[in-house]
Amino acid sequence: MKIGWILIGDATVPSSRIAGINVSNKLAQLGHDSRIISMNAEYKFDCAMSKVEFERYISCEKPDAVIFQKVNSPKVLEFMGLCRTMRIGAIYACQDYYEHPVFRMANGIIVSSPYMKEQLNNLGLENVHYVDDALEAEMLV
Repeated sequence: MKIGWILIGDATVPSSRIAGINVSNKLAQLGHDSRIISMNAEYKFDCAMSKVEFERYISCEKPDAVIFQKVNSPKVLEFMGLCRTMRIGAIYACQDYYEHPVFRMANGIIVSSPYMKEQLNNLGLENVHYVDDALEAEMLV
């Protein structure tokens, strides 16, 4: 499976590191073509990648899915729309719920708590998947 990741921040942002970079690296170790295609140098809800760069990525690389980690902006909605048009999974990964159209635009949603999954299901959102937050093994003593 080929997966591209768009992250809200770099490795200094805990959610990007734990739910994005670490998971992508593990998927790559398991044999998937999983890589970070865009990450912000600081915590920003917009995507660092330009529309031209994104269009080039999806048309040349033809990923099976793009995972949008916590980013949300008009540009992100446009990118999700491009994914859907090209039959590429647009997955939204987020640990917090806030009212935003990205939740409805995504083909699937990854959350890190059963409570959030239940809340999104109660709002009529389907295809919500609960995945435990990953532990960083080197931090365990």
